[in-house]
Amino acid sequence: MKEYNKHIKSLILFILILLLYAFTIKYGLDLLLLIPQGLQIYLGTGDYYRLYNVSLGIYNEIPANQEAYNYVFLIYQKDNQRLIIFEYSLEYNGGVYEE
Repeated sequence: MKEYNKHIKSLILFILILLLYAFTIKYGLDLLLLIPQGLQIYLGTGDYYRLYNVSLGIYNEIPANQEAYNYVFLIYQKDNQRLIIFEYSLEYNGGVYEE
């Protein structure tokens, strides 16, 4: 059973890596910097995504200035017709973030 669990964990990790890769191909690796790691796991749960910078009023863009911003991350599940909404603040530091 222990060996079975090890393989399941490896498979789950592989799937998560593929989902993150698919997201970065579609939206760019830089955009992942604006999504806290705790929310990145949800990238595999939806069909459509939008990252809205409430502070600047822009979608799916890296801000020009290094400062604190408020975000809304929207995930839509087509099959379930469900919209998942996450709100958070993030200190953008030009390539790194602080939650």
